[in-house]
Amino acid sequence: MRRTAGRLVPLVVLALAACSPHDPTSSESSTASPARVRSLKPAIDTRTVVFNLGEPPRTLDPALTISVVGFNVVQHVFEGLTMPGPRDSVEPGVAERWEISEDGLTYDFYLRQSAKWADGEPVTAEDFIFAWTRVLAPDAGAAYANLLFAVENGDAFHEGEITDPAQLGLEAVTPYHLRVRLSRPVSYFLHLTGFNTLSPLRRDVIESHGDAWTHSPATYLGNGPFRLTAIEPNHQYVFEKSPEYWNSDAVSLDRMVWLQMGDEQSEYTAYLTNQIDATYSVPLPDLPHIRRTMAEHLMQEPLAGTHYLYFNFERPPLDDARVRRALMLAIDRETITNEVSEGLHTPATGWVPAGTPDADGESNFSDHSGALIPSGAFDLARELLAEAGYPGGEGFPAMTYLYNSSELNRRVAERLQAGWKRELGIDVRLQNNEWQVLVANLQEGNFDIGRFSWIGDYPDPMTFLDIWMSGDGNNRGRYRSEAYDDLLREAMNTADRTAYFELCHRAEQMLIDDAAMAPIWFTGSAILVNPGLEGVVKTPTGDIMFHHARWNLERLREGNAGSTQ
Repeated sequence: MRRTAGRLVPLVVLALAACSPHDPTSSESSTASPARVRSLKPAIDTRTVVFNLGEPPRTLDPALTISVVGFNVVQHVFEGLTMPGPRDSVEPGVAERWEISEDGLTYDFYLRQSAKWADGEPVTAEDFIFAWTRVLAPDAGAAYANLLFAVENGDAFHEGEITDPAQLGLEAVTPYHLRVRLSRPVSYFLHLTGFNTLSPLRRDVIESHGDAWTHSPATYLGNGPFRLTAIEPNHQYVFEKSPEYWNSDAVSLDRMVWLQMGDEQSEYTAYLTNQIDATYSVPLPDLPHIRRTMAEHLMQEPLAGTHYLYFNFERPPLDDARVRRALMLAIDRETITNEVSEGLHTPATGWVPAGTPDADGESNFSDHSGALIPSGAFDLARELLAEAGYPGGEGFPAMTYLYNSSELNRRVAERLQAGWKRELGIDVRLQNNEWQVLVANLQEGNFDIGRFSWIGDYPDPMTFLDIWMSGDGNNRGRYRSEAYDDLLREAMNTADRTAYFELCHRAEQMLIDDAAMAPIWFTGSAILVNPGLEGVVKTPTGDIMFHHARWNLERLREGNAGSTQ
């Protein structure tokens, strides 16, 4: 939230990233699969869900995590003022109600007095003020600090122009009344207040334990429906239902075990043999078989996400828009997507993906944008490269493409490499990194071209557009355009919805014209869920939610499940 803000996606079925993560780690050819799973028996029992999270997140700190997998953990342990509801709606979370001033600049949130931390202490307005101020702190390194820039003096505090947090538009009127003053109207602000980065935090815990507060279940204190009872790095997380959660009666599960298998084929095998109840993704080569023989297990949903390439603007000749556009236009998106995604993803026509609403709230933003990236424009790509001084690729410097280790990403990388050689005559080396290493290299600027996926955080194009503003923490290519920054600021300060979306469309066109990135596909996601497990939610932002999941004992009996203890 993004953004984005937006989320990183480490594996790619995804998906995503998400937040942000997910990307499917798939095999070129999968092993032969049984026609169906052995039974619908739960992996452990009917009070527990065993889920494979995939690769572990770099951090569980709500202010600092940037991946879909990290946000999945946070959203089960913490709860914000609001929560995501069906069809892009918002529902009350810690705030049982709120009032918005006529000018859209003041929000009064009234907190539930029944909202408690896992140790029984009350959740108060000061817990939100502490958490949000921490996100905005200049030295915090919070990639999603921009979500709070609309708070009065939020951007100035983040830039160090003011240092007194009392000058922020955050006020605890009473312990259960939080007032937020904005410097400009934000139509999607209630979606932001449900985003994981803006979760409340306990000052006493963090100040007592520093960065280590997330390392132990004893100090990883949340206010959500579950609490972490075991943190075993690179193995598993264990959650138990929190009896202090204000809506605990609506939580059916007593326990969750989240494994951290990074290999998709192993994850798929574990599902088929009843070792896990739900997957984070599925191997794409197995998707046709799954659709034919296990359709009732498959949850396939579109995601508000884009799989794309970063260009490092600080490394010539990538600082030349003609070179970037040549690389972008020489990508055969249709062929790559069709060959590797088994119909899960769709070729990108721009930057903002399908599923992001336009001004009317119903149609897709991308439908109104149209095809911003022309298909098959290989001649134009060659002309641009020649204009930049590299006719037929002659004299083009050595360049490396970074991607994180997965079979899908390898297949995409090889097709990109072959396409750039065929259409432009240039040689690009391939280098694979583990996910954490890739993120670090991108963050530090140690790359020429690098793959990424971005999953939106709220139903508005700004979740995809604002990350390309100069200096944004998620702008890893270091794209800088004063004209783009001015256009985004104008959009951010435009209250008229029609005019706002017109500006957003202009901003997207500018990004494509500048080749700020090279989109490849709009993402979809596919996971497997035991048909006896009801209420699992997969959101357009890549989250998997077990808040209201429950085992249907009758369905398990119908499926010849063994024990339903």
